[in-house]
Amino acid sequence: MTPAAPAPRRTQEQRRAATRAALLEAALETLVEVGVAGFTTTEVVRRAGTSQGALFKHFPTKADLWTATIEHLFAALRDDWERELSAVAPAERSAHLAVDLLWRQMHDVRIGAAFELYTVARTDPTLRASLEPVVRDHVARLHGLSRLALPDDLGDADALAGLVDLVVLAIQGLVIDDMAAPDHRAGERLLATIHALVDGVLDAPPPG
Repeated sequence: MTPAAPAPRRTQEQRRAATRAALLEAALETLVEVGVAGFTTTEVVRRAGTSQGALFKHFPTKADLWTATIEHLFAALRDDWERELSAVAPAERSAHLAVDLLWRQMHDVRIGAAFELYTVARTDPTLRASLEPVVRDHVARLHGLSRLALPDDLGDADALAGLVDLVVLAIQGLVIDDMAAPDHRAGERLLATIHALVDGVLDAPPPG
């Protein structure tokens, strides 16, 4: 019997990337489960199976770790959204589909970790400066993904951009409110209103 060939050894860069990914997943799990108040780097390295030295080699400060964790989360959510959207035939895509996909994404339990860090950034200028480009890039990418759900010639670009902003901020507000006082009926009303607004914006005659 021919012995199995040994598995190829990973390069230093591959090991470094694997360690970084493990730390980010561990940091996200910790934030989701215990929040900022219970967050410690000791718990992160325990979950990741690494050392404090390895963590600080990748992320010199807690702000660096938190920011990279939220960037990691946003990328995963966008990948999921794009995958779901790509599974739908172009002829069957619509603004309403984009809204429904975004609704599910924004209700992902992990998104609470991002919103909790937003509130921390209010009084932490270092974290705010670190998070700001990540959040702006995420919003810009959401605009791009939303356009994938629409025909190329549909609607005024500024109106559609405003619609995406409205939908994102409305759902975000509901999700934050639900953290303190969940209200299923309020969510149903908001989603129905968003779909009605989508119809109003997309059916409106062009300006002038």
